[in-house]
Amino acid sequence: MLKSISLEEALDVAVTLKDLAIRAIIRPMDFSKIDISNTLMKACKEMLTFYDASYIASAQSTDAILVTEDEKLQKVAKKFVKTITYKDLERRIAHS
Repeated sequence: MLKSISLEEALDVAVTLKDLAIRAIIRPMDFSKIDISNTLMKACKEMLTFYDASYIASAQSTDAILVTEDEKLQKVAKKFVKTITYKDLERRIAHS
């Protein structure tokens, strides 16, 4: 949408994420388990969309690391959870 990566790069990320899910390195999150009130309050207080605040809430509720390329989301999320970029994730996987 923002044309910050090429179609090939996006496909590579999608394939990698699917592989990581199959290998149980990352787990899908059940969004029905998110505390909606807390997420909405965080979104308003931090000037985030509910969608972005739900990523933080998901990471908090599962003690997960939030992987994002969104600089604004990463800056806010660091107040609540550990964050890394996709490239950081690639490096971690390569060294494991």
